[in-house]
Amino acid sequence: MAITAILFDLGNTLVEQRVDSDKPLDRMRLVLLPGVKETLPILYTKYKLAVLSNTSRSKAANVTEALEKLSVRRYFSEIVTSIDVGAEKPNPRIFEAVLRRLGVKPDQALMIGNDLVQDIEGAKAIGLRTGWFTGTPKHHVDSADFSFSDFGDLPQLIAALEQSSGGYRDDKHSRRKSS
Repeated sequence: MAITAILFDLGNTLVEQRVDSDKPLDRMRLVLLPGVKETLPILYTKYKLAVLSNTSRSKAANVTEALEKLSVRRYFSEIVTSIDVGAEKPNPRIFEAVLRRLGVKPDQALMIGNDLVQDIEGAKAIGLRTGWFTGTPKHHVDSADFSFSDFGDLPQLIAALEQSSGGYRDDKHSRRKSS
């Protein structure tokens, strides 16, 4: 089935990791990771985009305000936090909550995240396809449909995933079809 929605983890995926145990994210200085600001508009033209984040004290409203300050809020249809749902990734409830809000089935969604257990295995467990953002070139792991280290590569990797029955990875341009 075609991908119609992309779910993004927040910390160490879209922005530099910040722990919100002392204050909510909208009261911190967040920094977008390289390539995010240029890639989101491209993805936005074809997919519904959402943020799915484990947080300590930030609710969706706090994340919304933080993304507004970064001038990328407009690209996201939904913002869901563990505080709002009462469950943290990899718990299926948080993934199901965002899918329900987006109106898509698991096989229509792709989860992009940096944590193999919380983001990748959690999403895979309920039937989502996955992209592992490594930040630096690393070897592919079988638990993700593809891995990547450069946000600029993401549109091509998603297109390749949609065209294949398996997935592709990016170890700086080496490709392997996964089983």
